[in-house]
Amino acid sequence: MVEVSGQFAALGYALRADYAPSRMIFVLGHMRCGSTALSNIFCSRADVTGFGEAQVSYRRPFAMRHLAWKFARRGVVKPGEVFGFDKVLHNYLDQGMDYAGSRRVFLAREPAASFRSIRHMYETIHGRGPTDPENADYYEGRMTALLALIDRARAEPGARFAVLSHAALVGDADAALAHVSARLELDPPLENRYDYSPPDAHKGVGDPIFAGRQTSIVRKEAGAGESNRGGNRGGADPVAADAATLDLPPARIERMLDLYRQFTQRATFA
Repeated sequence: MVEVSGQFAALGYALRADYAPSRMIFVLGHMRCGSTALSNIFCSRADVTGFGEAQVSYRRPFAMRHLAWKFARRGVVKPGEVFGFDKVLHNYLDQGMDYAGSRRVFLAREPAASFRSIRHMYETIHGRGPTDPENADYYEGRMTALLALIDRARAEPGARFAVLSHAALVGDADAALAHVSARLELDPPLENRYDYSPPDAHKGVGDPIFAGRQTSIVRKEAGAGESNRGGNRGGADPVAADAATLDLPPARIERMLDLYRQFTQRATFA
């Protein structure tokens, strides 16, 4: 690591650092979509500086300076860095940002599985989890924004991006990472391993429940409503069947399912 200590030293680094779009990698998704494990893999590389979710508002001027300052304060700047890294999971951080010129990975998960995981995370940390309507507000808003960002990337000449579901990532991590590496033109390619550091050491580092305790993306058998490669089992639609258990009006459930279907239709890996 590059030794940077103190507020003024960090500010000096932020003023001279060059995190231009071509030198940035972003994971763009929503809470509990598998972003922590994928972020850990990126941030374990010798050529990537980052620590997961930096909570930088890209709606503000000098956002990249703020990001560089956070890198310096966390002590994660690497001497051989080629890329800076961040993951963004909330519209209040990137509304109006188009990420043009950067490398992007879009990641999403089925609504019901996401809701269960979000609720479990909040209950574990705070003692109370969001209701289904509260989760739906967040999921609908974020998925709508992600679809718009994907469409901008698809329209951008020479854009380097990948779109994949949580199910595809955990179903065949090695193949998914090879795909992401090719789409983002990473050399050497991503490997399914990462260094573990306690997620509660810094606010915003990531998943304190499962991914933070692993050192690789672990193949996970599909649970209720999830299929490892995004397909239907036996002709039924397990994603829709699982979503039907949510405490929401059918029309709203269908709206969320449609957003997820639109995402999977845009997937570059399935």
